[in-house]
Amino acid sequence: MPRFRLISILAAVGAACALAAVLLPASRRAGLEFTVGRFYDGQGDEFNARRWYALAAAHGIPRAEDSLGRILVAEPEGLDHDPARAASLFRAAANAGDPGGMCDWGLALFVGLGGPRDPVRGLRWIRAAALRGDRRADKVLADCYAHGLGIVPDASRARRRRAEAGAAPRVGLRRN
Repeated sequence: MPRFRLISILAAVGAACALAAVLLPASRRAGLEFTVGRFYDGQGDEFNARRWYALAAAHGIPRAEDSLGRILVAEPEGLDHDPARAASLFRAAANAGDPGGMCDWGLALFVGLGGPRDPVRGLRWIRAAALRGDRRADKVLADCYAHGLGIVPDASRARRRRAEAGAAPRVGLRRN
């Protein structure tokens, strides 16, 4: 299939999902809003992804809060770069039990994103995310153990965490 035709089909699918999300009753809309945000995020369209994630986050969808927070942190200075709002979204997602949100909230605390640094609480959240199966959290903990970041260096724990993380996405406060 030619690339142009595939892009046209994907754009039509995105538009159809967006229309469906608008037409659904409010009680059923949030999940689809998040899905539309993921679609646009996967296409590299951060403007529309941010818009749909914000709608879903307003309905309290933890994964949407985390995804919107990541976009807000990744924005260049001066556009929609808002570390304080991102940290608030990460905290909300973490408190709702979302493992990705827990990892990002822990990283935000660890580095002082949007507030004061608190590496002890940050590591607590990152460990909690790892216990819930978040591979990025395992990778972060592996790096902490390997380099003594906030904890005593321990090469064997670092290796074990790396093995548990497997092929985890790149670590950081950036969308994967």
